[in-house]
Amino acid sequence: MRRANKTFLFTFVLALLMSTCACSQAGGDSLPTALDALTTLDDITDSNERLQEKLCGDYRYTINSDDTVKITRYLGSERYVEIPAELEGKVVTSIGTLSEEGGAFHGCTRITEVIIPEGIQEIQDRAFANCAQLVSVKFPASVRKLGTGLLEDCRQVRSVYFEGDAPDADRDVFSRFFRGLTVYYYESASGWSNPWNTYTAKTYGDYLYEDNGNGTISVTGYQGNGGRAVIPAVIAGKKVTVIGASFMEKEQHVSSVAVPDGVVEIQDSAFRGALYLKDITVPASVTHVGKYAFADCPELYAVYFDGDAPEADDLIFAASPQATAFYHAGTAGWALPWNGCDTKTYGEYQYKVDEDGKVTLTRYVGPGGDIQIPSEIDGKPVTSLDLV
Repeated sequence: MRRANKTFLFTFVLALLMSTCACSQAGGDSLPTALDALTTLDDITDSNERLQEKLCGDYRYTINSDDTVKITRYLGSERYVEIPAELEGKVVTSIGTLSEEGGAFHGCTRITEVIIPEGIQEIQDRAFANCAQLVSVKFPASVRKLGTGLLEDCRQVRSVYFEGDAPDADRDVFSRFFRGLTVYYYESASGWSNPWNTYTAKTYGDYLYEDNGNGTISVTGYQGNGGRAVIPAVIAGKKVTVIGASFMEKEQHVSSVAVPDGVVEIQDSAFRGALYLKDITVPASVTHVGKYAFADCPELYAVYFDGDAPEADDLIFAASPQATAFYHAGTAGWALPWNGCDTKTYGEYQYKVDEDGKVTLTRYVGPGGDIQIPSEIDGKPVTSLDLV
């Protein structure tokens, strides 16, 4: 019945257009009239699509003719949004636009980061327009077509990342007036050029990053293979000074992280919810750690600080019950507890203590030369080595 109604409406407007063209032989106002008719068709199409909308959690959506889903509106208020790959058992393949509301995420001013799932093939006009706090967007390899003005009035965005070949798009893909943007892509992907549709284009590897505009870099995301992650001190010839907000939030593959010397700030929720993260090494250069930076990490047993206690609050370790802050004797600002976390000193070795009170040495951080492996640490026997 809906398809029949849609066909009828299209036929009606087509007849109106034909009538307008016939009348144009007698008058000179055919173009405005024709445009009015096309606008009427858009309005009717929007209204018909609205009638077909369904609701699932924070999303309104419609079902495409191939039984896949198009998201038409996001209704949530989260800062970090991970768009679902499926809604009610159907694969999400597009992020849509209704002219009366704009794109599906239009005007969502709280969003700071969007993760678009593999499987999305098309993102329609102005999908993320007027998202004033949005700073990062990553497009999966499945994306084949992009509309126009996707990031219109998103003044905080400086970088976008693509995991696959260049999609079908035109020079106004992000915004007609937005040129201060860098597009990052994998070196092995095809269809890219520099510039790409007037935007600066560069290749990237395991780390998403942004240029701070002062000759330094902020790393904003991680997409490596997991295990031990050693964040580079220099990217694109510029020094890394900031670990960005939500850098490894909800990361499920990394077990250990080394932050490079030169980083001065670790922002809010940088490692929050990293399920299998066990230890982090923080250099003496870090002077500020944001809220929830190491929160909700159930396996995190040690954060090793090389210098004085950074500026932080009592929420940085929230819901990370095993975490201990290790620091070197002689450094300043430490207390027991420190921002709700146990503290201990450490020397030339980083280590962990198992449930039986036995110590495993995990990393040597001494000056080199002759090395004497201790038989005990903190009054507990050293029974194994797992040095990296």
